[in-house]
Amino acid sequence: MEYIFNEIIPTYWKQGYFWLGKQKRIATVTDVKFLSDNKLIVAHRAAAKLYLVQINNNTYEIIDSILLQIDSIYFHPDLISIQNNRIYMTAYTNMSCIVDIIDNKLNIVKLMKIDEYVQYHGCLVMNNLIYYGGVKSKDKNTPLTIYNYDTNQFVNIKLNHNKRIKTIQVVNNNILLGVDDKVSDATIFDSWIMYFKLQNNKLFLLDSIHIKNSQID
Repeated sequence: MEYIFNEIIPTYWKQGYFWLGKQKRIATVTDVKFLSDNKLIVAHRAAAKLYLVQINNNTYEIIDSILLQIDSIYFHPDLISIQNNRIYMTAYTNMSCIVDIIDNKLNIVKLMKIDEYVQYHGCLVMNNLIYYGGVKSKDKNTPLTIYNYDTNQFVNIKLNHNKRIKTIQVVNNNILLGVDDKVSDATIFDSWIMYFKLQNNKLFLLDSIHIKNSQID
């Protein structure tokens, strides 16, 4: 798996290295989702690409790939979520990219602004609702943003803290979030698993677990 995605990083990757303690790295494969028992979607952040991969008897074949470029903008995917052969992505920016899978081909649908002042990481699509988890905002209050694809409407739900929403899941019609926050410097984090009831566009905390010295992704 690692070999076939070991691409030379193009010049349009301008973010440079990430540092984890004293170790530096380039963000390459950031998410993988199964389409079926033998097909995968793979997001390559630095290369700004998506891959459609077929698994055959423990070997891997890239049957399609697409450069996520819209006009002069490169979209570097972070997390992805899939429903009905449509892929939704975040990029740690205020934008989301949407790609369709048609006849084993990847096709860009559009690049969509989620919010003017929020950057997003968490991503989940379920029942035509797209959940985006904020990681950075202008007012230091990261929201859970829900987009209704049918009505083209956004709802921002404040969590009243500045923790980063890294992962999202819906369980029994409730919202399960994986969040993290800096403890002392840029390399030390604590994380929380938080379970909320969503009612009238407000989140009510049902339970949480605090995980020290860890970073959820």
